[in-house]
Amino acid sequence: LIEPAQVVSRFPVTFLPVALGASRAAPEWLRRRALRWIIGGGSLDTPTGHVSTAVAAGHRTRLPPPGLLSDDQLRGLTTPTLLLIGAESRTHDALRTAERARALLPDVRVEVVPGVGHSLSGQRADLVNARVLDFTASCQE
Repeated sequence: LIEPAQVVSRFPVTFLPVALGASRAAPEWLRRRALRWIIGGGSLDTPTGHVSTAVAAGHRTRLPPPGLLSDDQLRGLTTPTLLLIGAESRTHDALRTAERARALLPDVRVEVVPGVGHSLSGQRADLVNARVLDFTASCQE
């Protein structure tokens, strides 16, 4: 799980109005401003920014978004799990999300990565790739 939104913990109340500003229906200037806030600031002229802009402008999902898992559902997941969270993420409280995962998931590795937000995989692809490769290798042992 890399920066999973609304799976281990709920969106903060401050996230919801900004998410509306990032919707297709919002004017482009507002959508871009909201997206910069969501991905953690900086330029949208990056690979992560381009994907975020394209998604907000016209992406339509065919599947329902994942839902928040209950305590019992998390306890029931016995598959080894890797959870990478950006410390500055605005889609959840990183420390509370990490704490809940550690308390409920039976076999979890959690890392809160300092200095990055929801666009963790774009901002720190090197770290994400290394952690995923290490994790999958350890599962094969």
